[in-house]
Amino acid sequence: VNWEKMSTRRFECTGKDSYGRRYRTLRGMWDEKLGGEKELPPEQQKWYTDAKKYWANVPPTVDGMLGGLGSLSEIDLAASRAFLNRVFGENSSSASSDFEREHALDVGAGIGRITFGLLAPMFAKVDMLESDQRYLAEAKASAQARGLSERLGDQLCMGMEQFSRSPNRYDLIWIQWVVIYLTDSDFVRFLIECRMSLKHGGAICVKDNTTKGGFVLDNEDSSITRSDKHMKEIFRDAGLTVVEQADQPDFPSDLFPVRLYALRPNDTNAS
Repeated sequence: VNWEKMSTRRFECTGKDSYGRRYRTLRGMWDEKLGGEKELPPEQQKWYTDAKKYWANVPPTVDGMLGGLGSLSEIDLAASRAFLNRVFGENSSSASSDFEREHALDVGAGIGRITFGLLAPMFAKVDMLESDQRYLAEAKASAQARGLSERLGDQLCMGMEQFSRSPNRYDLIWIQWVVIYLTDSDFVRFLIECRMSLKHGGAICVKDNTTKGGFVLDNEDSSITRSDKHMKEIFRDAGLTVVEQADQPDFPSDLFPVRLYALRPNDTNAS
């Protein structure tokens, strides 16, 4: 990936952090946050180690996965089901005739809230990508308790920044509330690896918090919430086209707006 030539590298916006500090430029923020660690492997960079320290203290429960907002889980899952049905249903204008429901990947899978609540009922096999082994162990136990062990595929214990492609493997890659933990450059690289892991006709869905403009850093969990425009610059750099998008309904108004994006490789879709 030639990062210097990417549009995201040239994309600029202002931002702020959770302490109220303001940043004049996106590039200046990343230069400060990554500092002299840019040449280190991602797993050694403070940006990632701080996030892992935060999640090491989060219990393996639905409430823990949702930051104390476990009551929103069913509302979230219902909107995601409706989105998938609208985008990939038989009557959808954006559905590919080659789209199958055989193999999905749940990214940032945690304890399997989405694996079992959304993907397992729709796909024959669901792999999980999750960096915390405690959560994967809880998910495995949950699969057994639910009688869904045969639907649970590989458990990949690694961060998104460590993920590498598995060509022609997935019909759907679902990425929810986790790309906030990637730097912009690693976000692009990760999506490229995901794109190269899709079967023909496959798709990627990203569901995450967005801002109304600029970026917001959370100093507690080492994350960045991006604007819709910022997200789309990254999708473009990764060679992906937005074929459908929607907003999450019925969430409290004091939360970040949550947006869903369905993405397909550029070579199979017109811009």
